[in-house]
Amino acid sequence: MNFANRSEGKASINQLDGTTLNAGSGTINIELGNLGEVGDINLANLTTTGQVLVNANGGNIARASENSIINAGSVLFETNGSGGIGLTDAPLQLNVENLEAISGSGGAFFDVFGRCEYW
Repeated sequence: MNFANRSEGKASINQLDGTTLNAGSGTINIELGNLGEVGDINLANLTTTGQVLVNANGGNIARASENSIINAGSVLFETNGSGGIGLTDAPLQLNVENLEAISGSGGAFFDVFGRCEYW
């Protein structure tokens, strides 16, 4: 994709509340590009025994609702600049074995269920 083919406005990814993206044992990769103004990634339910990779490229990574949960073997969240991961009053809810988070100045906020090893 190139800038000439991109619509105006922020690029965002919004998963509909109550929906589940289930990859079995595969990888779920959700990433905003860096063409134009970057918006946010709003996640409902993600399920895999494999990896979840989410890169907001400077935007925020948030949950779609209080019922949203991410179940995975390992998770990598990444954003930069003023971007954040979760909110203080609406942290991302996780049931994961391994978690890595690289956040911008917005910080990172999680509710973690089950066993989690930070690396």
